[in-house]
Parts: sequence; structure tokens; C-alpha cells
Amino acid sequence: GTKEARAAAEEEAKEKTNAVEEESRRAEADAGAASSVIVVPCHGRIELHGQAQCHAGTLACLSVSQPYAALILNGFKTIESRSSPMLAPYAHGWLAIKVNRQPWSGHKVEETCKLLTTRSTKHTSISQLEIKKGSSLAEGMQPGMIVGFVWLGETESAEVMARRLDGGWCALEDKVLLPRSDMGKFVTPVSLPCWLPAP
Repeated sequence: GTKEARAAAEEEAKEKTNAVEEESRRAEADAGAASSVIVVPCHGRIELHGQAQCHAGTLACLSVSQPYAALILNGFKTIESRSSPMLAPYAHGWLAIKVNRQPWSGHKVEETCKLLTTRSTKHTSISQLEIKKGSSLAEGMQPGMIVGFVWLGETESAEVMARRLDGGWCALEDKVLLPRSDMGKFVTPVSLPCWLPAP
């Protein structure tokens, strides 16, 4: 009686916990897909490239799926594209990068790999090993963690930037690491990538 009831209660609690965790994972994945920027508490002083960060105890944070989080922080992806100008308010400031728990797979990643291979062929200076390392998180970093920071440039229309760049859309695809068909309507340069120390 009592033993069975306790076991049943524990099983019910476990199921509820699993449901909450699953809902959290879905919400996080949806947030990443919807291109959300959140503001997170920032405790203590963070210095990047000699500049003190964290104004008023908060920091803008963008959730990015793998392999794109690593490609940004390893310097391979130098422009971020989004479906809205959501990054515009954070221009000329640091942005924290959080790794989404749900990685990208399939067509989008295949196209990115093609662009990286093309870049390697064009510049003859990027090996397949470097591409693999560039797509990997730093040691000790895991999905769900804030892993590093980038400095944001000004957001503008992808169409406008493509017209401005030498090489047009091909040049923009090389920087965003996505084909035009998969690219968001707005683009933002990201520079000075910096990994956080491993926990």
C-alpha cells in the first residue's frame, strides 16, 4: 500500500519534471528559431579586449544553434543574419552568445559546409581539419551555456549590404555562411569573437 503509493507519487513527480524540462527545451528551441535576444544578469566585471563590459548589471544575449555558435566565435562566420532587425539596438556593443540546446542539421548545415569548402578552395588556406575545429565548441563548453562574446556592427538590409560588397551576394554568402535562399532579411557584422574561459 504505502510503498506502492510512494513509488507512484515518485513516478508522477518524475514525469512532471521530464515534461517541464521538455517544455523548456522546446521553448528554447523556439526562441532560437524566432531569433530572440534576451537580457541576462551579469555578475561582476567582464573585460574583453581591454574594455569593461556589463552596464547596469545586464548583458544582451543571443541564442545560436550549433555549428553556427562555434563558427561565429572561431571567426569563420563574420556576419549574422536574422529575419528581423532585432540586433539593431545593440550595435557598437558586446553581445553574449549562448549555445542553443537544439543543433541545426540537414539542408542548412549541408549548405554551410559547401560554402566553407568553396572558401577553402578559393583561398587555399583553410584545411578540412581547421573547418572541423572551427565548427566545434571550445573545450568544456556545452549546449545551454553562454560561451563567449562578439562585438556587433550596425544592422542593415541584406539587399543593401550585398549591393555594397565587392562580389555582391556571393561575398555576403561567404561571410554569413548561408546561401541567399536561407539568409535572413537583415544582417549584422560580428567581430572580435572571444570565448569565455572553460568552467
